[in-house]
Amino acid sequence: MTGKAASGNFMEEFQLPAMLRLPPVFLAIVLSTIVHTTPLFLIAILKWLLPIPAWRRACALALVRIAESWIGFNSWLIEHATPTRFRVSGLDALRRDGHYLVLANHRSWVDIVAMQRAFNRRIPFLRFFLKRELIWVPFLGLAWWALDFPFMRRASRKELAKNPELAASDMLATRRACEKFRGIPVSVMNFVEGTRFTPEKHARQVMGRVCP
Repeated sequence: MTGKAASGNFMEEFQLPAMLRLPPVFLAIVLSTIVHTTPLFLIAILKWLLPIPAWRRACALALVRIAESWIGFNSWLIEHATPTRFRVSGLDALRRDGHYLVLANHRSWVDIVAMQRAFNRRIPFLRFFLKRELIWVPFLGLAWWALDFPFMRRASRKELAKNPELAASDMLATRRACEKFRGIPVSVMNFVEGTRFTPEKHARQVMGRVCP
């Protein structure tokens, strides 16, 4: 999906080294995040205050448009301020008014950025399951909440052994999310291999299915 292009972005044309490229790129991402999340929070509060179905649908659409704009700017920045290039195919039949389950292996932190770059404004806005602790991430945590991302507890085996009822909490969170998504176009993304995919982890899973 990624590669290098011969030319075409201002950072390469001026041959700026990475140490000089990164600070302005990072600053632009931070400023864009603040600019986009500020109205996002305001609309989310208005949506919460007025529980009128038509009003909430309108607010939900506005929230998605803001998020798509934020992703679009980040993608533009990657294309024009870094040597990274995306080569994506097979998207011609996708629809923005459909319902999609997007499955991927989690290889690194750039996976979500790459998928957002590939699917932004081509399918309904991507939503994915998050660990509950991530709601405390500055700006982004509340943005994910405003956009109805499902937050999961992900209890450890030790916690489940002490309190088996915790296993049902994630299922309830999933059902609540599905109720919210029932009447709107949506794309739900899931890393089916877990937090990080490795050949060793995959081999253990295969052996576990063959030899329980």
